[in-house]
Order: sequence, then C-alpha cells, then structure tokens
Amino acid sequence: MVNAPRYFVYKMTTDNGGAPSVANGLLSLAICKPVIRSSAEICDWIFGFGGEDLGARLIYIAEVNYKLSNGAYYRSRKYAKRPDCIYKYGVKENGFVRKRTALYHEGTKNLKKDIGEHHDYRNANVLLSCNFRYLGDEGKTLGDMKDEYPLLRKLLSSLKQGHLVNHDAKIVKELDELRNEVWDKYVCKVVGTPSDKDPSKRCSDDCGSVEVRC
Repeated sequence: MVNAPRYFVYKMTTDNGGAPSVANGLLSLAICKPVIRSSAEICDWIFGFGGEDLGARLIYIAEVNYKLSNGAYYRSRKYAKRPDCIYKYGVKENGFVRKRTALYHEGTKNLKKDIGEHHDYRNANVLLSCNFRYLGDEGKTLGDMKDEYPLLRKLLSSLKQGHLVNHDAKIVKELDELRNEVWDKYVCKVVGTPSDKDPSKRCSDDCGSVEVRC
C-alpha cells in the first residue's frame, strides 16, 4: 500500500535565494527548517508562504523528488556550486565547515542548526525538487485567496511557532486546488525573483509550520 503524500506548509521570514535555492532547473531546501528537511520524504509536497514582512505571499510549491542525508549534498561535486551548498568537509577540521565564499548563514550556531552537531550531522538532510513552481515576488497574497481558500488562509494566520500535524481532508483539498491553479497558470518553473535582495539577511526557524495529512 502506497502512503498518501503529506503536505508541509510553513511561513518564511526571508526569501533571498538561500532557502529555497533555485538553480539549473532544480529547487533545493538545504538550510533553515531542519524539522521539515528531516520529516519530509519523496513524493511529499512543500508549500512556502511569506510572513507579514514578505506580504503574506505564496513563495513556492515543490514536490520532494530526492532526499540526501548525512551530509551527502555537501560532499558531492554535483551540487558544490549551488548557492545553498554553503558547507564543505574539512579534512583538517575532520568535519563540516562553512565555505569562505558562502553567501548565507554566517556564524557557528547556524552550522549546528543547519546540519547538526559535529560527527552527528542529523540535520544534514537536503530536499531536492524537479517539479516545482517558484513564484518569489510574483506570488499571490493571502488577501487574494480570501474567497478561494478560506481554510488555508485561516490555517496560515494561526501558525506561530513549532511544527504541528493537522489531519484535515478539507485543507488537503484546498492545497491540491491551489497547486493545480499554479501549475495551470505557470508553465515555467521559475516565475519571479527573490523578494529579498540581501543574501546576508538572517533566516529564522521561529515561524510556524504544519504537516497536513488526510
């Protein structure tokens, strides 16, 4: 029996090309949101909405097509030049270190949050998607969704901190409808540009997220 895909919905405080990162037809979520990166599996869906500072817009929708764990993303030459591949394995340090050329997440506390403790690296999970729509600064706002997706709008308004699990077939239906609307409207995977132009802008994991299942 094949399990039904789960839907991960969360609010973003920053949309500067770091999380998610989009390049060469691939969307990756490698930094920030360690709980989602750990919990989500292949065939699950992720819906990223901006918080109030981002105009409460839909930023992106992505199906999880691949998942790399235990730091495999940062060890592979295939992904080494991607913007969010900000760590590398240092032989001298005998562990992962932040690249000197990295654009995002300066500071050792971010390394622990992104990939985990030294030699543990339980957070070093990276989600990859070939089936996505990144809207960025072109996304629809919650105000625009007022009549079409009332339950989703209410859910997003109530998200504060932490990761919640919500069992509600009606919300799943609205998420399906929103995804279908976006796919029908946009053929291109990348529609807009990052809302924040400053790559040094700090991300936050304090915005709430919810895992929705039927």
